Amino acid sequence: QVPPGLLRPALLDFYRATAALHEHCLDEAIPAFERMLDAEPRHAEGLSRLGEALTRAGELDRAERIYARLCDVTPDDPVAWRNLGTVRSYQGETATALTAWSQSADVDTREVRSLVFAGQLLREQGEPTQAADWVRRALRRDPQDPGARELARLLGLPPE
Repeated sequence: QVPPGLLRPALLDFYRATAALHEHCLDEAIPAFERMLDAEPRHAEGLSRLGEALTRAGELDRAERIYARLCDVTPDDPVAWRNLGTVRSYQGETATALTAWSQSADVDTREVRSLVFAGQLLREQGEPTQAADWVRRALRRDPQDPGARELARLLGLPPE
């Protein structure tokens, strides 16, 4: 419940922050999203965009906390989990990235990108067998996904 009088300034901050984010003015976008979230702490789109801005700014620890908060607010959103996994992978946290990507795939049976991201990370880390498992999962969901098909090719997997 937003106290009377706070909704309008919060929405103005949201729109200003969104415009600043699109213009790559992160020093304006981040504080505006934070002000908006002070008034509406469960605003999913605001959390998502703040996470994006923080990631772009290289503030990965803060971005990870925001995406984790977003996953608490919208636990059935595969994109929230995918973004959390991506930030964790940037932080070098492979195990927790894989957990988040797995959760993304679990909440939406159409989610393929998270599976491909996991396979790519594992391939880069010299784990081709594990990478192939993730890619096969992706291809079972969408045999035509270009990212999954390319990763399967790079891993030397036979066409399914």
